[in-house]
Amino acid sequence: MVYFGLSPNAFLAYTPLEFNRLLIVKADEKYNNYKIDMERMRLQTLYLVNVQIKDKIKDATKLMPFDWDENTHKNDVDAKPMTEEDWEALDKFANINKK
Repeated sequence: MVYFGLSPNAFLAYTPLEFNRLLIVKADEKYNNYKIDMERMRLQTLYLVNVQIKDKIKDATKLMPFDWDENTHKNDVDAKPMTEEDWEALDKFANINKK
């Protein structure tokens, strides 16, 4: 069975940190695909509604607002850059695993 396009051997070659990054990338990819689908649906709905009403709606965000329209959506992933302490902890973790 293959998950994320990885063979079992490739999966076992990943460190936990690398696999965590892979999970983050896949989650972002899935969320972006969801946003694309919802934007497409909103635009189609706007066209279908405007055909039937007298006062046309010019802004699709007024018809169907989403949380990402105002950039208020908060990712579960903290995107802050790594601090010096983070790098030191990562180096320490890597050195422990080499033994």
